[in-house]
Amino acid sequence: MPLHHLFLKYKFLLFMLLSTWLLIGCNASPQDPIPSVLPPIETATYTPTPVPVEANQDISTAVATDTVTQAPPSSPTASPTPAFTATTTPTPTPDTRLDPAHWREWPSIPTVSARAYEIYQGGLDNGNDSQAFSRVGDCESAPEAFLGFYVEEWAWLPDDYQYLHAAIDHFRTSFARDNITARDGFGVSSVLSPLMADPSVCSNNETPLDCEFRLVRPSLIFISMGTNWAPYAGASYEKYLRQVVEYAIDHGTLPILMTKADNIEKDNSINAAIARVAYDYDIPMLNFWRIAHALPHNGLEEDGAHLTTEAEDSRNFYGLITLYTVWDQLSNWGQP
Repeated sequence: MPLHHLFLKYKFLLFMLLSTWLLIGCNASPQDPIPSVLPPIETATYTPTPVPVEANQDISTAVATDTVTQAPPSSPTASPTPAFTATTTPTPTPDTRLDPAHWREWPSIPTVSARAYEIYQGGLDNGNDSQAFSRVGDCESAPEAFLGFYVEEWAWLPDDYQYLHAAIDHFRTSFARDNITARDGFGVSSVLSPLMADPSVCSNNETPLDCEFRLVRPSLIFISMGTNWAPYAGASYEKYLRQVVEYAIDHGTLPILMTKADNIEKDNSINAAIARVAYDYDIPMLNFWRIAHALPHNGLEEDGAHLTTEAEDSRNFYGLITLYTVWDQLSNWGQP
């Protein structure tokens, strides 16, 4: 076989192997939005504000009774203006938080801090949309895999969780919206590169983050990355994660970080990095690792990377609980 044929053959094989690696951890969308076994919710101080919705009321007709002060609607073409300058020096509330080294013991569902409220309210004051959230991640963060189906007619909630309808109604247009920042094969650095932006909707030299923030002006953003990352690369992951978080904070959007169930990087350095970033910037972190590890086989298939169906369902359900919890606390900040 000629040498150039051999080169093309192995170049193709290398491409296929790389593609397989990039897509690891991506699963089909869950079919049942409610896990059959609910791990306990650990929150130190939070009690949800009940919303009177009938138990048999369909999600598509549920109307929230909570009220939130909303910013004026943003223009879809207006470029977002930073609310204030981010700083790598944290401004935490009086510190009773667990050290990031003990991230496994952090509560599953976060509560918000004074710093988180400052970020969020600063964004609303500068025109962010209080009814918009975005996602940053790979295919597991796309709406068909994370939260999108809660606006479907067949979606339902248990009787004890009817109050979550308020968040579904308030953020309704965000649940099924595609995000420029959540795509197959994305790593945490992808959203910082103009080469990864969608040219059909993004301007020249815009990064996916630039494009998403210009189009959506979100007040909240879920950041869930790591399953596509290379082994033993926690330090470089953390560097890029901090850049994404600082970008969001600079634009008055409150990041909600999320740990992952797997340990394909071999040393748990990704979740440790996520916890350090959440701690340093005093922002919410959904500790999905803790939820998944309360499930059979730690919520993982035999390959140690893909989530079981039960874990996928739990990730969605506790994602919705986190969205409601963070939004409810921010909306009622300072009230007795």
